[in-house]
Amino acid sequence: MSTVQRILHPTDFSEHSAAAAEYASLLTRQFEAELHLLYVVEDSMGKIPESGQAFPAPGDRVGVEQSVWPRLEENVGAHSVDADRVFLATRLGIISNQIVSYANDNSIDMIVIGTHGRRGLSHALMGSVAEAVVREANCPVLTVRAAKTE
Repeated sequence: MSTVQRILHPTDFSEHSAAAAEYASLLTRQFEAELHLLYVVEDSMGKIPESGQAFPAPGDRVGVEQSVWPRLEENVGAHSVDADRVFLATRLGIISNQIVSYANDNSIDMIVIGTHGRRGLSHALMGSVAEAVVREANCPVLTVRAAKTE
């Protein structure tokens, strides 16, 4: 087994991402690895991120970075990882493709991603970013689902 030097945690700022962030932080500390936090804005008209936050029009990279960057920076403190080992990034495009592309471009050793755990019609209509990443990534992918609230 190879060592884990770079961990990627793609986030959409949802409760599912927060659950995955806990695992990403733990693994980053255990392996003394770098932690890469990535937010991808889907570059398609009419889609709104599930976090409910208003974002600039797709394709507006400067607007995206201005809107998302402060939230990414807030997450650094929540990870309890040395700030000098945390790297922040934003990308525009198809979310799963951009996550895999970022992982390849940055020699990521492991991806830790939240999953909504959708089933049936909801899954068929909306698809699964995590599922696509698992299929396409060249490194191990840990999927984490937030605890169910009854």
